[in-house]
Amino acid sequence: MPSRFLSWMSDSLLAGGLLLSFETQLRPSGTGVGPGEVCLVAWELPLILSLFLRRDLVIPRACWEVLRFWTLFALALSLGMITSIVLGEILDVSLVVHDATAYLLLASLTSLMTLSLGSTRMARVEWLLVIGGSGSLLLQATNTWGWYALPNIDPWYWDRVRGWCDNPNQLALLCLLLALLALHLAECAARPGARLFAVTCGVIAVVYGWFSGSNDYHVVVLIAACMFSTVKALRCIVSPKQNVATGILLASAAVLVPLSVITPVIDDDLSGRMERIAQSLVRPDVGSDLALRERLWLEGMKCGAEAFMLGLGPGPHLPIPQIILSDRRFNNEPLYLQHPKPGVAANFETHNTLIELFVQSGMLGVASFLWLGAIALSRSFKAGHDGVLTALCSLAIFGNSGVIFRFPGVWFVISVALALDAPWHTKRSPGRSHANSLMYCKSLNMDSINAKRIPDVIAAPSARARKV
Repeated sequence: MPSRFLSWMSDSLLAGGLLLSFETQLRPSGTGVGPGEVCLVAWELPLILSLFLRRDLVIPRACWEVLRFWTLFALALSLGMITSIVLGEILDVSLVVHDATAYLLLASLTSLMTLSLGSTRMARVEWLLVIGGSGSLLLQATNTWGWYALPNIDPWYWDRVRGWCDNPNQLALLCLLLALLALHLAECAARPGARLFAVTCGVIAVVYGWFSGSNDYHVVVLIAACMFSTVKALRCIVSPKQNVATGILLASAAVLVPLSVITPVIDDDLSGRMERIAQSLVRPDVGSDLALRERLWLEGMKCGAEAFMLGLGPGPHLPIPQIILSDRRFNNEPLYLQHPKPGVAANFETHNTLIELFVQSGMLGVASFLWLGAIALSRSFKAGHDGVLTALCSLAIFGNSGVIFRFPGVWFVISVALALDAPWHTKRSPGRSHANSLMYCKSLNMDSINAKRIPDVIAAPSARARKV
């Protein structure tokens, strides 16, 4: 079987796994493993086997950085588990095993992506994910509005759309991720047709995600549009090689995006205007929702501080708030909805990514994750990939109201950012970073995704390369 065909099959399997890992209603009832996890494991196993058979394995710098992070994070979780045992915490073993298994899968996934996917294959996976995700959202939309029905799937969450995900916030994260990746593809596509196709996929994701009713999604989408336009405008204005007129146009777009929200309500006074804007972006229950989240955040920080900032290990560590138990509606609930069951052991999370990492892994885990995120931000900014930079910042904002750390799609964006630069062992020249950025942009062109036409970043190791 041709190696090119196997490469396409492998990348399609990875893209399918990243997409299906969000669509958790497709999992068999009562199980934590679905088609997404099966696809990811099926992608990893042959790759791990092939790595054992190689004698000239070259590990890129991005892979070393990921390996260092997961080593520190595993150490932090181990210290947290020991602290939890010493303090006599009552844990739900099944939830602890669930988190530990998820972290193990993510560690192997990110390590293998940064190790085996060069610029060409990373771009191919990105295209496959955006195209497959847009098609999946169209299928979910037709299912949502009753064109057909699927067994064991309810696309509605009361009056909010959740598609094939468990809840609307999960769907919002999926749509946000697909829209931001489509923005990156449109930014780097060389042909107008490819750029237009990427923009179309992004519009599909933005529109369907808007029906999820997620307050954070609405705000983050507007922030992402303004941020991308502003950064692009500054690059065009500052750089002498860029068109200043283009920069001015992008700067105007950054101003017009928020104005487009204000325009429908300019016929009233300022207070009424701002109230209508807020009502158009957030749900009526945003006040009580924010109060609940603030309470969870405070309890999480208190829990982490009482553990001497060492963490308490994997698994949830907060009890279910009483207000949630009293407000649960058991009549006319969405089908196939699984509530956390109250019990002796804690089984609720803080609904904040960094605070949840602080509770589980302490300051060591939080610091190592921030360090990796800072590297990804710096690398995407220096490489000139403002779409990836916007994606990282947008996901960071979205993670303030939910735990997005365990989603493989989030780690794919981080891996893309880390892989934008040259391997650690390559001697850098003044124009090397720009050359790598151009090569990745070429690989993002749909007509140029060909391993024979574009060399891989790690295909030609130097004499100083480390061998494993």
